[in-house]
Amino acid sequence: MENKYAFISYQTNDIDDAYWVKKVLIENGINCWMAPDSIPGGSSYADEIDDAINNCTVFVLVLSEQTQHSKWVKKELDRAINTGKLVLPFMIENIQLEKAFNFYLTDVQRYSAFESKVSAVEKMVKHIQAVMGVSSENPSQASTVVLPSEEKKHENSSPKAEEKKTSEDVSKKDETKNEDLNLQSLYKDAKGAIDKAKKSKFAGFVYKFTPYNKEESSDSKIRYALNCATIGWGLAAAYHILLSLFSNIIVLLLVIAASFAIWHVLFVLCKKVANIEKSYKLLAPVICGVVSFFGTHLILGIVQGILR
Repeated sequence: MENKYAFISYQTNDIDDAYWVKKVLIENGINCWMAPDSIPGGSSYADEIDDAINNCTVFVLVLSEQTQHSKWVKKELDRAINTGKLVLPFMIENIQLEKAFNFYLTDVQRYSAFESKVSAVEKMVKHIQAVMGVSSENPSQASTVVLPSEEKKHENSSPKAEEKKTSEDVSKKDETKNEDLNLQSLYKDAKGAIDKAKKSKFAGFVYKFTPYNKEESSDSKIRYALNCATIGWGLAAAYHILLSLFSNIIVLLLVIAASFAIWHVLFVLCKKVANIEKSYKLLAPVICGVVSFFGTHLILGIVQGILR
């Protein structure tokens, strides 16, 4: 293993961004260590990752919303901090850091790739080169950062065409950025309301005993869809359970059993909706919440009608 290299930590769903960062670093003379590519066949992942962090010069963290729910990334970051490594968060999403990550990264310089991926990686590359004392192999590129496919960028293109393309790219990026910021703001409000609701006794009970709590998914689209589904199901189930209190104990028990049976079905359906609906940040949670409420209400109403 090389004496100086960057350890790249990432969550599985962000692997494309992680590979892009790795390619940029390598093309600029920076050696990298990244799982699973750098792990020899048959070796222990835990041992190899621990050794790689202990011996790395810098720790590059590809940071997104999903990253904060990865147990492996948390362990890697904790190890890097405890061994005094230089941690460089490369933020590919505009997110609010959760407690653990906010604690680790409070005084750490971050690179806002969600604003400009190219600008962020250029700054990070120059920082790493300065720390490692390395530079580009080509002297003419010593003051610039080589990006993937940069060599092909100007082939068969006129200055006017290149200028038009750049203008269109900037416009698209601005539109995407504004859309993402609006959705992020809406999402944070929804997440805050859900977190607040979990503190109530009933919601806490539901959260503890539903299959959702047992689902260790780092996929945010599934997580938020299930949050909304839980609220919808919980409201309808609570209503019918309260009605059943005025009936006999058998009706009450059957309604409770039916409620949890319905949730298991909703659990599967909501994951499918979240995976199908690409604009999940708004539409999938709404669909899951509404369907869960009315579906639970209808089925439990039929169950109670039959038992009476």
